[in-house]
Amino acid sequence: MSEIVLKLGDKTYSGWKAFEFSKSVEALSSGFYLSSVHTENLQIGPDTELEVFISNNKILSGYIDTVNFNLQGDQYGIDFQGRDKACDLIDCSAEVKNYINIDLNSIVNNVIRPFGFAFENQTTINPKFKKFDIEPAETVYDVLDKLSSSSGIFFNTDENGNIIAQDYGVTQSGGSLILGDNVASIEVNQDFTDRFSEYKVVGQSQGDDSLFGVDASSPTGKATDRRIKRYRPLTIQHDENTTYSIAKKRAEWEATVRATRSLNISVSVPLWTISEDSNVLWQVNQIVSLKADQIGLSGNFLISSLRFSLDESGSKTILDLVRPDAYQPQPILEQEEIENL
Repeated sequence: MSEIVLKLGDKTYSGWKAFEFSKSVEALSSGFYLSSVHTENLQIGPDTELEVFISNNKILSGYIDTVNFNLQGDQYGIDFQGRDKACDLIDCSAEVKNYINIDLNSIVNNVIRPFGFAFENQTTINPKFKKFDIEPAETVYDVLDKLSSSSGIFFNTDENGNIIAQDYGVTQSGGSLILGDNVASIEVNQDFTDRFSEYKVVGQSQGDDSLFGVDASSPTGKATDRRIKRYRPLTIQHDENTTYSIAKKRAEWEATVRATRSLNISVSVPLWTISEDSNVLWQVNQIVSLKADQIGLSGNFLISSLRFSLDESGSKTILDLVRPDAYQPQPILEQEEIENL
């Protein structure tokens, strides 16, 4: 079994009796939990930097959030939880700013620079914003979330705690999931609550010399979900200025994304690695092949989150899977369209 190693400065600690590590495409920071008994009192404070390894794979660089000590005889019991270094970006406020004609990379570097982070944009886009405001009380994560929503990419951290921007699901996992083989159990949840038979998006627009007629008078777009047979209409008010084309795309986006997100799959595998003879760990944001013929479910899915764990019953990995198109970006106006409104 792979070994869990905690590194504090130049000291390393192993032999943990309980461990958990979680990471998600929907969370900027990954988290961990460790529990054990040592003969040495570990000196851990709120600013103590640490690294967590699974065998030779570094999975996290971060800090402690909470810690619990107890002493029985000469044995020190310790339980603690923490997050990677991006926890400060989630918890702390960003400096209020009003930017004009600035690109995504510049905004990200500006807001994370005071915290000492490096940033790598692993996508092929670097959109520009005619105007971008950072409001009072917004955290750095709030700023990154706004950038993510408007650009269709997402922000995460690497094993060193640095910030990375990625596209969703562009990498194929080296492993596969087969029920009855490496999949110990599977749970499938289908929730139709947020699905409707018809979607109508009603926008608003300023009429002028370049925008008139159907595009200027409350542009409306429609789409349907053929899986929902009974009459379930939904009208959505598009809050920003828009056109008929964007309203139509927004309606289609609502139908598609609501359908994809209605299916959630969770699988349990006994290893943290993709196979017994591999040292490669499971990773989020990868496409993986799932074969579960026993329940009529097979295909390619996106690993949206994972959880490595260790307890008295042994080690396991929980992988949460969604359809690959579950995170496609909401359609927005292109810059030239904005300038014409």
